[in-house]
Amino acid sequence: MNKSSKKVENEEMKNKLNDEIDVENMEIANLIKKDSEDIPKISTDINVINQIRITGRKNKNKMIIRLCTGFAACLVLVVGTVFWYRTSTENKARKLASRTVHVAKNNESRMASSYDEIYKTMSEKATDYSDTYRTKATAKSSSSDSTMSSDGVKKKSDSKAYSTTNIQTEGVDEGDVVKTDGEYIYIVNDKKPVVNIVKAQGKETKKIAKIKIKYNKEDVNVKEIYYADNKLIVISGVYEDDVLYGIEDSVTSKGCGVNNGKSITIISVYDITDRSNPKLIKQNTQQGAFDSSKLSGNYVYTISEANVNITDKKDSCVPEINEKPMDYSKIYLPNKIDDCSYTVITVMDINNPDKFYDQTAIAGNVQNVYVSENNIYLIDDKYEEIDISDTKKGKNILKKINIGKLQESKKNLSAKEIKKVKKAYGGEYDWSKVTETRKIGYFKSQIKTNIVKYSYKDGKLNFVNENSVEGYADSNLSFDEKAGCLRFVSSNSTSSYAGERTVLKDGKGKIITENSVNTNDYEKYYEEEVLDNNVYVLDENLKEVASIKGLAKNESVYAVRYLGNYGYFVTYENTDPLFTVDFSDMKNPKIVGKLKLPGYSDYLHFYDENSMLGLGMENDKYLKLEMYNVSNGKAKQISKKVLKRYMDSDALYDYKSIIVDKEKNLIGFNATLSNGNYDDVYVLYRFENNKFKKLAEVSLSGESCAVRGLYIDNYFYIVTLGKDVKVLDLNNYKVVKKLK
Repeated sequence: MNKSSKKVENEEMKNKLNDEIDVENMEIANLIKKDSEDIPKISTDINVINQIRITGRKNKNKMIIRLCTGFAACLVLVVGTVFWYRTSTENKARKLASRTVHVAKNNESRMASSYDEIYKTMSEKATDYSDTYRTKATAKSSSSDSTMSSDGVKKKSDSKAYSTTNIQTEGVDEGDVVKTDGEYIYIVNDKKPVVNIVKAQGKETKKIAKIKIKYNKEDVNVKEIYYADNKLIVISGVYEDDVLYGIEDSVTSKGCGVNNGKSITIISVYDITDRSNPKLIKQNTQQGAFDSSKLSGNYVYTISEANVNITDKKDSCVPEINEKPMDYSKIYLPNKIDDCSYTVITVMDINNPDKFYDQTAIAGNVQNVYVSENNIYLIDDKYEEIDISDTKKGKNILKKINIGKLQESKKNLSAKEIKKVKKAYGGEYDWSKVTETRKIGYFKSQIKTNIVKYSYKDGKLNFVNENSVEGYADSNLSFDEKAGCLRFVSSNSTSSYAGERTVLKDGKGKIITENSVNTNDYEKYYEEEVLDNNVYVLDENLKEVASIKGLAKNESVYAVRYLGNYGYFVTYENTDPLFTVDFSDMKNPKIVGKLKLPGYSDYLHFYDENSMLGLGMENDKYLKLEMYNVSNGKAKQISKKVLKRYMDSDALYDYKSIIVDKEKNLIGFNATLSNGNYDDVYVLYRFENNKFKKLAEVSLSGESCAVRGLYIDNYFYIVTLGKDVKVLDLNNYKVVKKLK
């Protein structure tokens, strides 16, 4: 088969996924229509729709998840649990908005006091997602989570210098698919549940062992690994059984449906004192699909996203830890819960891995996780809908729809309908009477960044606080902690739209549920209103102490980095400026620089204390390297090289794909050729005399989910997962060994 363009391939993948979404949603629409005779407009969540709308814009045309084949390559859209793929088209979002959506309710934030309290809360959320869907699917997670991070750290072992994983916070290690201790290289196979151990000896490099990872005799999907103190920590995932959703009275007394399958994250610890004979010490498990992990000191902090099975057992509504329900006192219920899921955090002491050292869970999923030296920040977008029908603009829009005035209809539900609603929603309502009010209105949607903070010390987790501010944050690199304060960049986006709403109220006028049932007929009234950016500073309790708002109108944030008192962020759309923010006074941050440049940088990396490297795109066509002088805080471009031979790189989206080492004077990353062949290569550059100089270009062996480069002394190792290891002599940059 001829190789095609990566961009064409990505577009085909996008279209395929969009088609799958259309098919799934058509099935859902038919099911909802069928059930609507008995159930009054029970629905999906509006936050899903808004998330697709916003994340599609945030990611622009970038495909963060690469199309991979083999064992770890399956990406399945499971509509029943609302695992939505982030499409990159706003029209798709608006089409999805025509489906029925549920307007989530706010509650008071609190630590759970009992299983009964959690059961009541999560059962309501299970109803929102399960009771109108009968979808069957088998889910496997994608092979890697593509986010951006930062500085790798150079280490020495028995006088050997070697590179390490690119990390965001000094002292907090991050898992990856390739690790080295300076003597050996540990490599995940992206097509099999295997970790290979390779003896790194330059020309004599050889494989000495293979670890096959299993859980309950099942093959798993290996996510990432760590090496520490003659131990290899392997984090993997597995999905057990099929998923079945539906309204079956025999399933539970609430009839809310049961998820018969579940995702499990496995943390395996191996003793590799004898590298040729690894021995499994212990496996611990937590419910949920793997999200991310960190290693601080001797403790591994692992985060997963769990969808729970709601049955009649009260402790069924919490995630499982080592196959047992989590203690209710460890669960935090935020003020706004959007779905029937949890973010699970466990802590494991790698020197005493018999059980988890600590654990907690937060109701709801998160989009980003930032871990500082002492704190964990769980970050999510929260969406608010405001009825603006009575505003001047709202009245004008409604007039254009030719309804003259706000149209409203009201009816009392029959006894049969009330019975169905009561079974679906439960709760302490006056069920003697239920009314359904239906109206056409004009609404405004806005986004807030919600942050839940936990401190950690010596493996113990402690809840600190929760707060929300305007806008959404693009990635974990948007965040940084300084002097106990959290600083970050967010983007505002609001939209207005017309649509139909239904509200169910009990006999005393108390709202049971509020739903959006139709926006598709009014799509032409959809309007994006605001796109600008903010800088925030929150104190140790997440209280806002300073902000700068309204920056870079109609520009999207593409990259953010922090160094000492300064922060830098790049936006892209028209003028493409690089902003410099002075945080010397955390209570009074100031914009002190704005450098306008063609193109944009997706990734920023501090080359040294006075220089910052940028990797990005020139006119959306070619890769480019840039170097900035930041010695006085303000960024000044001192060099730029447009790489017309290359059109794409994983390093634009995956921070761990790039190696930057000032002392070794190496900049390495994979790239896609722009000459029509679209082959993948690995390139090495150096920066000297204010110029970028190419040192090597090495062809890669076919497609892979990941490519990593690392050095040990005077040899550079290029690892293509599932394919081979190529060894370069750094004295002449020639390949001296190829190990399959």
